[in-house]
Amino acid sequence: MKQRSLIWSKLASTFVIAIAAGVTWAIVGFWGAYLITQLRESRPTIYERINVADNGTPVIDSQSVQQLQLDERSFRTLDGKPFFVKGRNWLSAAYFGKRLRPPAVFDFPISWRNRVVGLSDVQHPQTSWYFVRDAKSLGHAYFVGYDERAKLGVGWIGRNGFRRTIPPEDERFDVGLRSLDMNSGEIVSGAYYITP
Repeated sequence: MKQRSLIWSKLASTFVIAIAAGVTWAIVGFWGAYLITQLRESRPTIYERINVADNGTPVIDSQSVQQLQLDERSFRTLDGKPFFVKGRNWLSAAYFGKRLRPPAVFDFPISWRNRVVGLSDVQHPQTSWYFVRDAKSLGHAYFVGYDERAKLGVGWIGRNGFRRTIPPEDERFDVGLRSLDMNSGEIVSGAYYITP
């Protein structure tokens, strides 16, 4: 009986030592990961995007960010020459992320409200642009513009640029499963956000 209790006490002490060693190694691992993250964040990260100035010049907006602090911001033209910004009137770009695949079992229909989003340029008179998505689960979309004063169509924009007729499906933007609701983040504009 005494030998059995001695075995159980050795097993219990071995178990406690194993847990203490595991906790110690976990702390060392978390500490090492924290140090690596801090070293990685200490180097500045440069983010670049293209904007279009209100005079129509495409400009590369370059920002250097270090530990969530904006260090330096510069602007240059596409050929690398410095561009001096007088104001903040930009025609911001719309970004299309990675194509999403449909779910294997069920697909929710996309309502008309989530298939059209509007934005306006900063010209006078303004042109109202609408980004129109089809109802297919793996959708395609295009821009259509209207003159605000004349209430007439200006044209369409597809993947191959501006055109006078509606783009065929192979020239439309591939939006995958995305719907165009307020929280989708699919359309970004420095001007207005209009929903039907």
